[in-house]
Amino acid sequence: MLQRLRLLIACICLALILPNAALGEDEKGDGASPPDALPKDAPKDAPKDAPKDAPSEEEPAPASTAAVPPTAVPAGMAYLEGGRVMIGSDAEYIDGLLAGRPIEHKRLFLYELPYHSLFLRPYFIGKFEVTNAQYLRFLVDATDVYDTASGSLANLDEIAAHMVKLSKEEQKNPKQVVWLQLYFANKDLIWKAFGKTLDKFLVKRADGSIDEIATARKFRFEPLPRTLELKFYTLQPPANWPDMNPPKGEEDHPVRFVSYNDAERFAEWAGMHLPSEEQWEWAARGPQGFVFPWGNDWPKNELYANWGGKIVNSQYMPTTLPVGTRDGANPKNDKGPKVPIDGDGRSWCGCHHMVGNVAEWTGSWFEAYAKNKFRHNFMGRWVKVIRGGGAGDGEMLVLRGACRNFVGAGPDAPPYPENGFEWVGFRLASYMKSGRDQLGPIVRRATRPRKLKEEELDRARFVGAVTRNWVEPGSTPDNHVYVLGRSHSIVLIPQSSYLREEGMEEMRRAWKRPTGYKSERGLRKKSETDHPFWTFGVFHTDIAIENVKVRKPAPPVVPGAKGKKKKKKGRRGRGRAKAPETIKGICPPGTYLLGVWFGKLTIMTPSKEFVCFLPLMEDQKSHFEVKKTKGEDLGDPVLKVDPELDWADLAFDLPLGGKSVDESTRVFVKARLAFEVGSLEAAGTWIQEDPARELTATLRAAYAKAEASAAERKPAIKKKADKKKKAEEAADATK
Repeated sequence: MLQRLRLLIACICLALILPNAALGEDEKGDGASPPDALPKDAPKDAPKDAPKDAPSEEEPAPASTAAVPPTAVPAGMAYLEGGRVMIGSDAEYIDGLLAGRPIEHKRLFLYELPYHSLFLRPYFIGKFEVTNAQYLRFLVDATDVYDTASGSLANLDEIAAHMVKLSKEEQKNPKQVVWLQLYFANKDLIWKAFGKTLDKFLVKRADGSIDEIATARKFRFEPLPRTLELKFYTLQPPANWPDMNPPKGEEDHPVRFVSYNDAERFAEWAGMHLPSEEQWEWAARGPQGFVFPWGNDWPKNELYANWGGKIVNSQYMPTTLPVGTRDGANPKNDKGPKVPIDGDGRSWCGCHHMVGNVAEWTGSWFEAYAKNKFRHNFMGRWVKVIRGGGAGDGEMLVLRGACRNFVGAGPDAPPYPENGFEWVGFRLASYMKSGRDQLGPIVRRATRPRKLKEEELDRARFVGAVTRNWVEPGSTPDNHVYVLGRSHSIVLIPQSSYLREEGMEEMRRAWKRPTGYKSERGLRKKSETDHPFWTFGVFHTDIAIENVKVRKPAPPVVPGAKGKKKKKKGRRGRGRAKAPETIKGICPPGTYLLGVWFGKLTIMTPSKEFVCFLPLMEDQKSHFEVKKTKGEDLGDPVLKVDPELDWADLAFDLPLGGKSVDESTRVFVKARLAFEVGSLEAAGTWIQEDPARELTATLRAAYAKAEASAAERKPAIKKKADKKKKAEEAADATK
């Protein structure tokens, strides 16, 4: 209660200072609208006769871009053309906004500086936050069964931790409720299994009713009968879900209590990505750089956004709203204080609840903006940035579109990717080029064991093919379930060069003396005699590859049998390895390193554990060749998926690399991957083009031209500003 009172006082004080602080002076010379300032054509507050009912999804957005998308816009998403965009805040505005505040408050907002431009390629962003019903569709794909007869785990606590892969620290956390969800998901089965002994576990109240939570606690560490098959998810459900399902009546509310890691897993499953900070802010503020999604003015009744307990449930506690409601609408059948609908809080491109309802994970690590000199211990790859503010936030400052939340729930609960929060959910974004959405997770998995560095991958030359299981454009599904099932992807990311100066010791030595690698024969010989695994790049597949050569299983050890004596290695054989014996097998779906080992194209795990050799095509003598080429002969990497014939062809090249080696000396790789009959067709329609390729190139050229023009104007602008400052100082001295 005391905490809520403090928040109320803070909000009242803020309401008094904001109208004067939020309007900054126009910046001149950049050609863009000033940051968080009121443009001349900015919309004022909503009219008094604003409609009282929530709009339908077909209702046009309050403002929209005139850009025409190069392809159909997915249902439930908005198209943003990108190009040169402006984000961040101006220093003068921040000073005015935080005037009179303690220094520790000011430090939280200094990382919004400066107001700056950057380039965004065209993208789609979700108009709505991901709902409980949509997240349930994702979890259903991750359902598993634990048989207590075959397993060694004895009780609910151990089994729940095993099924969702909790660490020991997470398992001991008193707020951890996975065991409770597992219990309620299988309650009838468990009660039936205990039979006549059930009564000793039931905890009853004075009126004779059963206390469900107290009863569940008595089962938590109780050994279970060895006759149960417990059904549950392999991913942890949100903490506010009572069992395996969302709270009743909240299917169309935003999902929350979801960690960044789980949100990213959902995005990859859906064939999309979590929006970056820049994508999120551009969708929230638009070309006019609005302070809030609806404009620069904070409405007097504060109901454009669901925040600070303005919308409450029957217990007078903050609650979320359905994602498709007009922002600030009071939910139907609410037993709490009635709050009328007033205005429309959607952003310029039609996105709902960009602020309020739930705050949202972004895909960006907390790092300094360009030319921002302030530093923080969390900067780097430690925490993810959260945007938007949620229903439980009592501070209006965090509802501004430029605000960067890098503290989460405070020093004890920062937004590490594995942390989940009560009022944090997410929305999705999507690129148009196949495979670009999956790049982030794929690269992180490939580089996590540190056998390959992220900067050694040529991400600009990646190639991919994807399937998407989305509803038809223009559809309005129940509870905003726009993704009907898992998407699939096949992605190839070549390396920047074959021989690398950084990395393993073998690579460094080879880079300095590349003579033995300048031909196909030399490359093959080196991979046989020196026996390191030389990498070409990263390869990811969601479909199993057939007819590959996997390691032959070792024969079973017969007790008492004498093995063959190992021959002593002579001087000549020292340091040499023997290629593994192989048989035909299957390469399971996963993220792998692709390279050459013992002269053969090889797939290995990111930890460099052998998975398989890829067989040659009928007309091939080798998977790779080394030759000098002219620049015009080089093309983009190729990945062609043929669902009818159940194969995929890949071809790419990369510089040989090495000290004093001509850039035109390149390694060319070509292979065919065979998949199980019907598996590619069953996965869906494979998409391999980039509809926005030409548009992206045009926008990038326009961005470069605008940046060059702005750079030419800066000296004149600075000179004019210095002259104005000197005049003001002279006037002050005269006074």
